[in-house]
Amino acid sequence: MKERLVEDWLINTGERGFEIPFCQILLAKGFRVLRVSHSPYEHGKDVLAVTPKGELHAYQLKQGDVDLATFEKHGEQIRALVEADVEHPSIPRGKAHKPFFVTTGTIKDPVVDRILKMNAQWKRRGIPCLGYLDRRQLHADFLSLASDFWPVEPPKIRAFRSLYLATGRADLDKPELAKFLVELLTVPAGAKKSGILRRISAANIFTSYLLSEFYRNEDHWSVFQGWIMTAAHIAWVAESHKLLDSTWERPFSLAVDAAEEALALLVQEATKQDALSPHGFELDELTRSRLTICTGAIAAFNLIQLHRKPGIVIPQDLTELVAGFVRNGRLLLWGEGAIAHFLSTIWFLETTPAHSLSEHLICSMIDAIIHINAHRGNLRLTAPYRDPDDVFVKLFEQKMQIPSQVEKESKESYTLESLVALATRRMLRQNLARRWRDISWVTLASFTPKTPSETLLWRCSRGKERSYFSNQTQSWSKLLQQSRQQETKKLAAILVSRPDFALMFLLVYPHRVGVQLIKMLDAWMLN
Repeated sequence: MKERLVEDWLINTGERGFEIPFCQILLAKGFRVLRVSHSPYEHGKDVLAVTPKGELHAYQLKQGDVDLATFEKHGEQIRALVEADVEHPSIPRGKAHKPFFVTTGTIKDPVVDRILKMNAQWKRRGIPCLGYLDRRQLHADFLSLASDFWPVEPPKIRAFRSLYLATGRADLDKPELAKFLVELLTVPAGAKKSGILRRISAANIFTSYLLSEFYRNEDHWSVFQGWIMTAAHIAWVAESHKLLDSTWERPFSLAVDAAEEALALLVQEATKQDALSPHGFELDELTRSRLTICTGAIAAFNLIQLHRKPGIVIPQDLTELVAGFVRNGRLLLWGEGAIAHFLSTIWFLETTPAHSLSEHLICSMIDAIIHINAHRGNLRLTAPYRDPDDVFVKLFEQKMQIPSQVEKESKESYTLESLVALATRRMLRQNLARRWRDISWVTLASFTPKTPSETLLWRCSRGKERSYFSNQTQSWSKLLQQSRQQETKKLAAILVSRPDFALMFLLVYPHRVGVQLIKMLDAWMLN
């Protein structure tokens, strides 16, 4: 099965879909990957890597079979790949590189003959010759790297096939993907660290297989979520086994880079004119939920760019787009799972002229929770563990008056404490004072994993669950002290060292909106 599956994946995957597993193959061979990028400014060099012997390699990645017409179509890129100097901060200008043309298909014989003739000309000019790799070499490499970890038990095979055969249309099964990653990365007692690292490499390979249909359908949100989950599980196993950062940081970064690329593509798509308008009949709540998710994604992406390049200016039309959604009430609090997107939006607004809207959003969310989740009320805001699709199914049933099975859920809030901490850190004393009686009537809930690294798991069975109330009378100075106190020791180390990843992690793992993580991210935003 695995041989046919890998071949099928190579035939159908696009350039972006196989760049991460290709880089993972290079890492497994001892290469140091310097850059992965598709850009007109890279001069045909999609991947830059340094071999164990210190040689500089540059790769151009393409999809599908390459006949002579196809090769000539890419002629300008290929010449740039071979002839243009490599530009990278860690590479001396003018350093010689060896270029490679790589495709997931087959390179036809006339193309091979053309490459040989072009190489003869380049050799006479003292320019390095063009190498090439196609499906045959890639197929063998991918099988070799992941050969030890293919599922072999019938239930696991069925689960893997179910994930692989997903249609790629907004149906990424996150719980099942998490379960597969945990099983893949869980090692037997006494396992060597080299075996753990092979499993980490295999995780990136398998995730590429499982996301192939989402790449094909340009479902950037699902691709983003899949790679963030993979990165989180890689960090989980690395922290659990106390691996040296140098041994696992690059596979982790490859997954994060792939997630960020998908996030960038989502932002590009969402900010096109009328991109977020419904293209047919749909419940307005569904439209508003899409706006909420995309607004959170736009905010997170731009916040990360601002922290990397403090001098950049956010385009005014982007600020107006986000601020307009907030002013017009177009964002939807479908449940506590939406809070992560609202938090991202709040932090974004605070960097813009519309910063006053951020305080409005904080207070509005607190109002919603204390109204809906009031201890003696009849309503209940769905917990952050609930997927928005589940929420909308129930909403549709209610609107269509379809009887549904009543589920009994405890009336607790996992996010109110974090929102109160944000309001306190912004000195909104009077706003909180007016609401404090209602706040104290809401049952607060929190879950603390047994070990900090288990924060990175989608589902964590080990830990401490708490339910409690705020004090009915509260000292402002004590509340202020608590809101400013950082508790990073309770967080996974990667979330503290990589706040950019932590922000993206929050969008994918809304059930991890804990007060420790929110205070840490808020401190990063305010720096």
